[in-house]
Amino acid sequence: KRYVKETQGVGWKYGVKNKLQSQIFKLVGRNLIKENKLDDKQIEDVVASVWAMDNLPERSIIVSKGPGTGKTRPILVLGSHGAKSNRKVLIITKQQAINPDFKSGVIGGSMGKDAQELGIPLSLEDAFRRPLKLEPGKISLAVFDSDTLREALNQVDENTDVIIDEFQEVLNVNKEKKAKKKIKGVEEKETRWAVLVRDICRK
Repeated sequence: KRYVKETQGVGWKYGVKNKLQSQIFKLVGRNLIKENKLDDKQIEDVVASVWAMDNLPERSIIVSKGPGTGKTRPILVLGSHGAKSNRKVLIITKQQAINPDFKSGVIGGSMGKDAQELGIPLSLEDAFRRPLKLEPGKISLAVFDSDTLREALNQVDENTDVIIDEFQEVLNVNKEKKAKKKIKGVEEKETRWAVLVRDICRK
């Protein structure tokens, strides 16, 4: 709240002196701010998320904003902050959000596009075919499935930043499928995934 209050309406990123300016430049990235690659709300989201990661017991973030709300770039910058601090970073999102080509490692969707524009490297993981390879200084990107969540539960440790994206929508889609098609096992999967995410965030 202090960061947000002291940066709103003072033109801090355009040269007006502010005691928090250098800290915000360091957290977010001076070049991203100067080149207007993030708007003020996205910058606030990054600063608030970094503070939460650094001051709360668990280094996990569940992003609750829906599609089209400008959350992809803050997620990427938050991941980059962790990687620059030589931490392992794991971003988990729904498959439709990144349209991955697991054979070539190409990442599509807004995540792939924004990562390229921001100059933030991502490593696509495929937990179905091989174990997750989480390494210090690297941002690993994986999609929601039981294999990813089980692998994450086994590998996440105190040196890992975990960013959960689109989880609420995953649950909502499962509920819709269950209601419309009465797919057997959907409710069990939904509950299992929720428990796995909870346990990952508690590590």
